[in-house]
Amino acid sequence: MSTSPSVIRRFVEYYAGLDAQPPAALATLYHPDATLSDPFGQHQGLFAIQRYFTHLLANVEQCRFTIDTPLCDGQRFAVTWTMHWSHPRIAGGETLALPGCSVVD
Repeated sequence: MSTSPSVIRRFVEYYAGLDAQPPAALATLYHPDATLSDPFGQHQGLFAIQRYFTHLLANVEQCRFTIDTPLCDGQRFAVTWTMHWSHPRIAGGETLALPGCSVVD
């Protein structure tokens, strides 16, 4: 079975405008028992992921992702991305860019 294009599309659309998305919408992307791991820690379960995103976005002025073409392998996919974000107390509020990669399975 392969990853549905609609799953990938929802993922890309959500993260493209992350700062405008309600944390409740994460339920359309993540299983209730999902685990999200990033450099800031591991978040187990949908509620913990929603709480993490609420905290992450609390004081940013903007946070969005530019996502490159996904690479699919069966039921998982990987994307490289650049996060564009700004915070009033970091770098004088200038927009910063952080490249990264996500594997979703």
